[in-house]
Amino acid sequence: MYNCGASRSVFGSSNFPAWSSYLLIGQKGVGEGNGTEYFSAGGPSSYVRATFSIVNGVPSIGGASIKDARDLAFSDGRGVDVLRGVAEGATVGAPSGTMVGNTEAQTVTNWAYTGQQDPAGRINRGETTTINGGRITTGSITANQIAANTITADRLNVTSLSALSANIGDVTAGVVRNASGSAKFDLNAGRIIFDNGSVMKVSGNGFGSSGQFIEWFGPRKANLADCTEANANYYLKTDGSSYFGGSLSAGTTKNAIGTTSTATNANVTTGLVGSRGGTRVVVLSYSWSWSQSVDKFQNEGSGSDLSAQIVLSRNGADVATRTATGSWYRDPAFSADEPGSYREGIGGSLTFTDNSGGTTVTYSARLTGRNTGPGPQNGSNRGGIATQNISIVQTEQ
Repeated sequence: MYNCGASRSVFGSSNFPAWSSYLLIGQKGVGEGNGTEYFSAGGPSSYVRATFSIVNGVPSIGGASIKDARDLAFSDGRGVDVLRGVAEGATVGAPSGTMVGNTEAQTVTNWAYTGQQDPAGRINRGETTTINGGRITTGSITANQIAANTITADRLNVTSLSALSANIGDVTAGVVRNASGSAKFDLNAGRIIFDNGSVMKVSGNGFGSSGQFIEWFGPRKANLADCTEANANYYLKTDGSSYFGGSLSAGTTKNAIGTTSTATNANVTTGLVGSRGGTRVVVLSYSWSWSQSVDKFQNEGSGSDLSAQIVLSRNGADVATRTATGSWYRDPAFSADEPGSYREGIGGSLTFTDNSGGTTVTYSARLTGRNTGPGPQNGSNRGGIATQNISIVQTEQ
């Protein structure tokens, strides 16, 4: 301080009590006692202020220059002429490390550079300022004070994701399951499994004994490769076919039966089934198909004179008859090297509403006649495939 112009009679005086305010306007090298000093011993509320100006780089107080003052400049090139000649608190310009009212005073260099004492001003200008976390009031920092995309994952510590609320967009994951294992989302395999330990339902991209299912419900299986058509209550397959073999409840009963016999007198019966005496709706369905590869010459052709007669009976008495119709078609064939094909089909159904009541009932259906197509034009050395289906589905509300 003496090198910058302080005097021993003021700055070095033994009458410099605590809480005094002191201001020195000087410069390094100006010499002891050659600065301008301001002093106040007024206690904790004391302060001093001074007005000065920089004229051609030289400090001037009341029009007179400080003795031997030179053009002031700091080592980083900042000129002291950025000093503001205004009334400021006495903490400005105190020696580095000086504590004033539990606050460390700023040096002249910092004051000249910042032009203000508050740390917030430096933060706003992107300068580095360290804040003691113990001095931050709990709960005073809100989302508005935190810049976006500044909190990284390693700064988070939560025991449950319920503490977070966000639209997380696309998520890449492997397996998601509950604690008991009764629900499992296997995103790697593309499957959802619900398993209560007794029965299970699986939906996914091709699974089962031959990868044939996209949905399957039935008895619990430890290995999905053990899921088959035979042990399913119902299933949906990747080829678009489906099956339901369970019973319907919730106020509706259902009985279903069918046969795939290709005989011309094929028949099927539900056997004796129970009834609540309500309205029963019976659907009788019939289908026939024949296809064959043709290795002999054949012209293209078609026809629609195919038919089949099916009869529905209740307790042995006929109650409804249906004549199903169909058609046939020949693809051109030239030889075994350039084969063609022959195919035909018949189909139809009827719906019968039964209000006869009773506690038991038996429904049956039989094929009484079938008029098929002409077959290949000149025969064929290759065998054909025939399918036939007669089914009865009865429901009661």
